[in-house]
Amino acid sequence: MAFIGIDEAGRGSWAGPLCVSAVRFEKLSKERSYFDSKSLTRASRKLLFHRLQSECQIGLGWVSAASIDRMGLSTALRIAADTALMQLPIAPDDTVIIDGPINFSSYASAQPEVSADATFEYVSAASIAAKVCRDRYMQWLSTVSCEYGFEKHVGYGTAFHRQMLLLHGVSSHHRKSFKPILRMANS
Repeated sequence: MAFIGIDEAGRGSWAGPLCVSAVRFEKLSKERSYFDSKSLTRASRKLLFHRLQSECQIGLGWVSAASIDRMGLSTALRIAADTALMQLPIAPDDTVIIDGPINFSSYASAQPEVSADATFEYVSAASIAAKVCRDRYMQWLSTVSCEYGFEKHVGYGTAFHRQMLLLHGVSSHHRKSFKPILRMANS
């Protein structure tokens, strides 16, 4: 029996893709090593992600901002979760936990748990993987669209991001279906 954790990064951001991570541990250590990515510094997440890569299998599912606008966030979450899960072997007796109140995957046996990223180490690991991978993408995106400062806010709705949007307008990397962006695009 293996342990599979699923979590996402970028669900509420104004720009950039959604990233869902599924991680698979064959066994769990007796001592907790991974914690919710929101409780860690960027440097700590990077170090733990490096270790994760040698301790477990990682699947990633990505959905672009344009696809989120087209299909909606719920469908995007399901597609990203299913893509991440397809990259892992899953046995019928594996424990699969998703962070949050609903099972947004097509995998019927996955159990949703509120605050699972703070409770289950393997979901914490998925949280770290999703956050590190998405942050890396947003740092790369900042080299392509440097005027928005994506490396600072990684696409989330900060005051600085709002200032950059007012100054430069909405880009192709922004989620035009999200209300704050929709309002700015229509003003």
